[in-house]
Amino acid sequence: MVSAAFSDAGGLFYYRIVDVQPDGQDLVIRYSRIGWTDFRFCPRKIVQSARARLRNRTIKDLVHANNPCAVKPQDLAAAVKRYSTAASFLDTFSVGVVATCGPTKSVLELPDGSFFNFKRLKSANPVMGRLWNLMSDIVNPAFGEGDIFQERTEAEDLVLQRAGQEIVPELASGRYDEGLAAAMRGNDSTWQHPSMRELLKDYRGPVTNAEVKAKALSAILLNAEQYRFSAFAKPEYPLVAANARIQGDVNMQLTVDPATGDVTSAEALSGYKILQDNAAATTKKWRFEPNSVGAGQIGVTLRYTLSCQ
Repeated sequence: MVSAAFSDAGGLFYYRIVDVQPDGQDLVIRYSRIGWTDFRFCPRKIVQSARARLRNRTIKDLVHANNPCAVKPQDLAAAVKRYSTAASFLDTFSVGVVATCGPTKSVLELPDGSFFNFKRLKSANPVMGRLWNLMSDIVNPAFGEGDIFQERTEAEDLVLQRAGQEIVPELASGRYDEGLAAAMRGNDSTWQHPSMRELLKDYRGPVTNAEVKAKALSAILLNAEQYRFSAFAKPEYPLVAANARIQGDVNMQLTVDPATGDVTSAEALSGYKILQDNAAATTKKWRFEPNSVGAGQIGVTLRYTLSCQ
């Protein structure tokens, strides 16, 4: 199973892959997610994955009556068309199911519920309606009802990402492309020829949100080597400014007590107001080494730079 979910928050697609395979008397379930880091200004693609073994279980035990092989793809497509409806899209969620049904293979498209009247379809054909619960019917017994990919510490997330990195070659092999294509056809997408290889072409390995943020947001004191500090606060890039794509230099005039090195006042002479406020708050925390500043007033420049790499 491959899901395609579009989130209006950030305007990005997220994908999940559920692979169920028998292994002797057990079932092995691999649950993976292709998404983005949470730092919205400069999102970076990540792959997370986890694996679970259900002892002494069959696929029939797992899905019970929710059997994708019991529904013909053409009948499902006809039902969705019968109950189709016009709707506006915000967040969307669709699924492609590729099932081995004896000697044949069945590919089902489960479009987002905003494409059709789901309540009417489910009432008219409960067997079809249950298909939209199939992913949770498989995932929940193996991994619990909570979302294993969300609300994780960075250390926990790196474990999932490293497992995801190991399966990238298999994801890109084409094995899951039928499911991806079926999911995308059921969503608000213009992607003409979906493939996992194309989806993963800009994947660069595990990364934390902190690492992405540190590389994307740079705030420095220019010519810092000219000054001697007994206390120094590094400027922090205001996230509001980053989200608004605001960057540039802020020229500051500082009044310094030569005997103590304390900054007694900080006045912004140029730069964006939101960056000026940050620069003033930062420089007021500085203390120069006593008698290292020759004059009572000095000019400094803080540079704020945005860079997605």
